[in-house]
Amino acid sequence: MGALLEETAPESADLAPGRHTAVTGEGDAADRSTVETWQKRFAELIIPCAVRPTRSGRFSANADVVVVGGVLVARYVLSPMKMDRGEDHRRATDDSLTFSVATAGKLRCTQGARTAEFGAGEAVLLSTRSANTLETTGGGFIGIKLPRALLASCAPAHADIDFCHIGAGNPALRSLLAYVDAVVRNEAEMPQVVAQLFARHMTDFIAATVGADRPAAEDDSRSARRAVRRAALQTAIDLHHADPDLGIERFAGIVGLSARTIQALFAEDETSFSDRLRETRLEKARQAIQRAGSHASIATIAFEVGFRDISTFNRAFRRAYDRTPGEMRAEGGWNH
Repeated sequence: MGALLEETAPESADLAPGRHTAVTGEGDAADRSTVETWQKRFAELIIPCAVRPTRSGRFSANADVVVVGGVLVARYVLSPMKMDRGEDHRRATDDSLTFSVATAGKLRCTQGARTAEFGAGEAVLLSTRSANTLETTGGGFIGIKLPRALLASCAPAHADIDFCHIGAGNPALRSLLAYVDAVVRNEAEMPQVVAQLFARHMTDFIAATVGADRPAAEDDSRSARRAVRRAALQTAIDLHHADPDLGIERFAGIVGLSARTIQALFAEDETSFSDRLRETRLEKARQAIQRAGSHASIATIAFEVGFRDISTFNRAFRRAYDRTPGEMRAEGGWNH
């Protein structure tokens, strides 16, 4: 998995993994130099295309771009424009997919004889190996660019997909957007293993999103989608476990699911949200206690992983590992 992501990461040094990059353009729509400057930067960092404003007045194009585990995620706010990827913009070495989700305004996508017009809460999957056009009436959308090989690795039935319009109410799209929101809001450097998990789960959600509109795809069965969601919930716990106020209602708001749905998903693994959160915190604490060279106090570690008081932590730790935190540290040769 890591090798695949590393091989397919964007080549531009400006798009360092985990670092946010702004691609902005402001000016008069009639000023071709402003438009072309933004178009050039957009082509260098994201994807080659020809940009044409479709309305007179002010040209405004803003994209916040971040690469996570080899998957490029961008949040766009654009004035009315058309972005045309003709045959001359295609790269022989680029076999990727773009997944665009409207958040405000309307989008129209055309690829060959196929056209999709949609508004907020709908999406389209396009192929970079085909000429296509994306037109916006002005507003915002989320764009995700990922290697086709990555999607094919988790959903072989989608290996040759080139175009798919995803309608409103898709069951996996909301969870995907919650993941994307966590990515674009995160300004801190993301550890490689976490970044790869994010990339994998975003890809799984895209596969499930597409599969909901292609019910014959065996890989996108209901049980497979629920397994993806359970794995995604664990990744979200890994990211937010240190928050001492992380109850199920707060967590539900983070992942974009109801508390009832979360409990039902965990019940399929014969556990609960609170049990999984406690287990995650204890495991993070165990790793910190046994880490060579660590001199942090037991209390500091307990608070850092999300426990509110040391006595609760000590009791839970002993039940989980049949020894106290101090005894485990002593076994490793480290002092309190």
